[in-house]
Amino acid sequence: MLAADPTAILANRSWDVLVAGAGAAGCAAALGARASGAGAVLLVDLAGRRGGALAAMGLLDAQGDDEALEQAGVRRSYTTALLEIVEGLRLRLLSPGGAWRARARAVVLATGGREETRANLALPGTRPAGVLTAGAALRLLTTTGRRPGGRAVIAGGGRWAHVAAGALERAGASIATIVPAVARVDGWPRVSGVVAGDGRHECDLLVLATRLLPWLPPALAGAAGLPGVFVAGSAAAGELDEQASAESGAAAGRAAAAWALGDRGTR
Repeated sequence: MLAADPTAILANRSWDVLVAGAGAAGCAAALGARASGAGAVLLVDLAGRRGGALAAMGLLDAQGDDEALEQAGVRRSYTTALLEIVEGLRLRLLSPGGAWRARARAVVLATGGREETRANLALPGTRPAGVLTAGAALRLLTTTGRRPGGRAVIAGGGRWAHVAAGALERAGASIATIVPAVARVDGWPRVSGVVAGDGRHECDLLVLATRLLPWLPPALAGAAGLPGVFVAGSAAAGELDEQASAESGAAAGRAAAAWALGDRGTR
């Protein structure tokens, strides 16, 4: 069951496998670890429910797999951050009830990939409002029900380009164009247009739909090389669809369970 107060129920325990990230890769890792014999498996996520980026962007019914996790015996602690992993897999976590500690025999980091922002891409031009990543635009639509602009340019070849375009159109926005990249951003204080390879396009919203890059939270990146720590999904491979993420997570979960149960040749 979901722990209402992890500091009282889950703290100061030793887990066979702890999985950080409850997206497709993390849920598959937790289920894979249980299916491979890990007795005590804990799944944590910053969000208040499972589903990862897809749920945050309104693209997934995040409640569906909780029943499967429950039936498999996976304990969950949502609204929980894994802050630190130190030698010996001693863990420091933070939930609304406060900070707490635990230990694990193996850890799977399934924290997702990273979108490239305008600053990452070093786009020339002004720095106005109205320039968002695809994930940010979709999350804004999902959480507020309000469209972030009326006329959008979608730039990039990532998997979210057409998803973002469709969601914006359903919200009442028009799509000026979808282009591989933009060469310059114009406008102030809000974007008024962009220059692409085929010319200038007027818009009040630029959506950057670049491919995801492998990423780990800075506080955890150094732990990825520790014995017994496995990285799965987009955190390891960048742009992956849901099926590939789940396959990566399941493999990491099986490897983590083998490690926890004493098969140290798996790493």
